[in-house]
Amino acid sequence: MSRILFTFVLSLTLVSCAKNPDGSFTVGVTGSPMWHQTAPASVVNSFYDRKQTYELCLAWSKYYKEEAKDRFFRRQIAKHLKRRGENPLKCANPSSDETKRLRDETKRIRREAEEMRLEAERSRREAEYQREEARQLCLEAHERYNECLNSNSAYCQSPNCSYY
Repeated sequence: MSRILFTFVLSLTLVSCAKNPDGSFTVGVTGSPMWHQTAPASVVNSFYDRKQTYELCLAWSKYYKEEAKDRFFRRQIAKHLKRRGENPLKCANPSSDETKRLRDETKRIRREAEEMRLEAERSRREAEYQREEARQLCLEAHERYNECLNSNSAYCQSPNCSYY
């Protein structure tokens, strides 16, 4: 068991490290937030220098959510555009970002609406089942009442339900 655990931890460690051009290793997969924090500045600069401006802009467009991770990557891209002498906001397109956020929100709302529809359908089926069960119980109560009447008992009580 300990060999399996050791092998797993070792493979996880090796997979989550990036090899630098000088042969050293950096924690994190190349391009990840951890890699950005632990890689030497020259390695990070080289990583971005190898990319064309349009590639940086494509990467920029992926990070449109208003989350810390997206802001982090956009700052990195802007910093490297500025290093190239370009406008750090060259890739910025606020209307595209808003459109993507609205699209995500629409998908979320549709998913929630579908979940609500399915829950309503389950509730409808459950209510239908309960109505049928109540109808069956009412029919049985009427049958027992009729049996009681046929036995000429003085203690028969009419059921207080309708099975129609």
